[in-house]
Amino acid sequence: MDPEPVILEFLVPVENNKTLFIWDIQPSSQALIWECVWSVFSSFGPLYLVRVCPNAPLAPPGFYALVKFYSAAQASRAQRHTDRQTLFQSSPLKVRLSTKQTPSYLSDPDNSKPLSHARCLELANHCLGFNGWSTRIITVRNI
Repeated sequence: MDPEPVILEFLVPVENNKTLFIWDIQPSSQALIWECVWSVFSSFGPLYLVRVCPNAPLAPPGFYALVKFYSAAQASRAQRHTDRQTLFQSSPLKVRLSTKQTPSYLSDPDNSKPLSHARCLELANHCLGFNGWSTRIITVRNI
C-alpha cells in the first residue's frame, strides 16, 4: 500500500503539531546526538530544524531535542514510531508532539513567513530527489 500523499508548503513551520520534543537522551557528545537525531527523524520526512540542548543544571545529566517537520502528518508518524524506543542509545527515548502554546501572531496562516531561497532549494531537492537546481533561465530551441 502506498503511503498517503503529503502536501508541503514552502513556509516556515510554526504549528505545534509539526514539532517533536525528545527527552531522556543519555549524556554523550552533543554533535553526535545531533547527527543521530537527524538521521532517525529525517527518515520520516524532511526536517526544518533539529536542536539539541543540555538538560537544565538541576536535572539529571543528558540532553533533550526539538525536531521540527514541514508536515504534521510526518511529525505524528515519527512520534508514534519512535516514542519509548531505544533508537540510538541503550535506554528508551520519550517523544511527544509539542504542547507549547504558539503565540497567535506566529500561528496565523495569513501571517506565514515564506522559506528562504536556500531552504526552498533544500526542501525541493529532498522531495524531488535532485541536488542541482538552477536559477538561470535557459532557452530551449526546437531543433
